[in-house]
Amino acid sequence: MTNSPALECLRDLDASVYDECCRLGNGDPYIRHYRWCETLAGQEYARIKAWGCGERKGEYEAVSPCAYLDLPQSLLEPVLLKWAAGRGWGVRFDTTLLEFHEEDGDGVDGRKIVATVLDRISGVEYTIRTKYLFGADGGRSTVARILDLPFTTLPGGGFAYNVLFRADLEHVMHHREGNLHLALRIEKDYPFIAVLRQVQPWSEWMGVFFPKGPHAPNPKRSFEEWKEICVDLIGDSSAEVEIVDVSGWVINETSADVLSKGNV
Repeated sequence: MTNSPALECLRDLDASVYDECCRLGNGDPYIRHYRWCETLAGQEYARIKAWGCGERKGEYEAVSPCAYLDLPQSLLEPVLLKWAAGRGWGVRFDTTLLEFHEEDGDGVDGRKIVATVLDRISGVEYTIRTKYLFGADGGRSTVARILDLPFTTLPGGGFAYNVLFRADLEHVMHHREGNLHLALRIEKDYPFIAVLRQVQPWSEWMGVFFPKGPHAPNPKRSFEEWKEICVDLIGDSSAEVEIVDVSGWVINETSADVLSKGNV
């Protein structure tokens, strides 16, 4: 979900970037609701308006020229990469930060930070000199570890799965528009809670399967097993489901106590 201030920044960056994001992203009516339901096609228990689509719609429109968009990272990043690379930015993939240190004085060309990185394709190590270093690398941040920045971490919440699948559900979603659908499946009592979100209306979906507690079982399953579960959560046996990818992740609630140190 990309909020209005973020889209304003993209519009200020370049109108063509903003226009491309609006073309690729999904706004109202595709993100109109949060829903709680038995299955996507089954009984609906509740829904609420979301992302400026409810009674406060006028307030949202008054404070920003941009409306909320569901713009997945997989669609936004290529837009930003194309814009940056086309303007001479050096963008490196398959590169790992190994270490960095600050030079005494002004360093080379006024730069003070020297970072050592590894090109994972060629195996070559080299250095980058820079005035600033930003570490947008999450709770297991290499940058924060080197600086010994403190984090607050709560006990783990168990193991979850993201399941990306394709299924043409336009006939199911009519009058059920919304980007998040909590499929409770009370009748089955699965050991997980399933949240189904549309990626591309209404043909591509992401199922996020959270365990019911940190010790609830959420074992590794085959694509065929996930397919059976997804068909069940859709609630329409005629739906043709293709599992594209499955990825597991550990639920950790981690926050940084300190966000910066010097120019890092």
